[in-house]
Amino acid sequence: MLDGAKPYIQTNEYWPLITTVLVSARTGLGHGPAEAGRVLRELSGGSSRPGTGENSATEALRGAVAFALLAGNDPQAATDALSSVPATSPFVAAARISTFLSTEQPRPAFDLARQLAALPAHTLRTQAHTMTVGAVAALLCGDDVAASAWLSQAAVTWENYGPRHHVALLSARDRRLLWEFARERNTRLVLNYLDIPSTSVTIAGPAAVTLSPRENIVLTALVTHRSARDIAEELVVSPHTVKSQLQSLYRKLGVSSRRSALAVAFELGFIDAQRTD
Repeated sequence: MLDGAKPYIQTNEYWPLITTVLVSARTGLGHGPAEAGRVLRELSGGSSRPGTGENSATEALRGAVAFALLAGNDPQAATDALSSVPATSPFVAAARISTFLSTEQPRPAFDLARQLAALPAHTLRTQAHTMTVGAVAALLCGDDVAASAWLSQAAVTWENYGPRHHVALLSARDRRLLWEFARERNTRLVLNYLDIPSTSVTIAGPAAVTLSPRENIVLTALVTHRSARDIAEELVVSPHTVKSQLQSLYRKLGVSSRRSALAVAFELGFIDAQRTD
């Protein structure tokens, strides 16, 4: 139906808004990178599309394009797509944070999230999206307090106003990370907020990781033991040795906590879902 409406869409002043919906839908269907390329060509063409310019609709469109490019594991192209948008735009805040997360840079992502979550011009939707991806960065950096505050506020926004399409676009690792955190705290509202079918999109994840045999053994023990001392007792080694091996394991997985390590290990196939329950 929308394909047949293209002649009308191309001359309509709502072109940025309609195209944002199309980009998001095609990203969910797995066609994000191709759609993003098409839209970027139209935006950079000699004749500007109606409704485009220095406005929130165009900024939101570029945010959707960035997520489509992240779905194709192209964070540099996503960054480039956002380069013309003001740094203080709330409509691309979540996309800017996600470019750091997709390249395994949780600390810059967290620092940026703290700045962008406080922008005064957020809509309910952009703020919930920003806080949700910000919560991922916070957990990867070990800040449970910030993660809880942001997730709770995003969940309350969803309960009262409905926005949560952005949850479906989270990577498998990030969805599980948030889910495990909410389950540990038994926050039913947040669990309900996160309970939405995932799209077929795959946001850029960690690079290939190879664990040593010893690191695999320590990872297996980490599933059922929370402290280095407990792991040391099971493996009959010193706690110092286990701490050293955990540091190496965490560094390879790009995390700083047990919860994050298990979430990433699950996504990469080192452990299965049953063993992390």
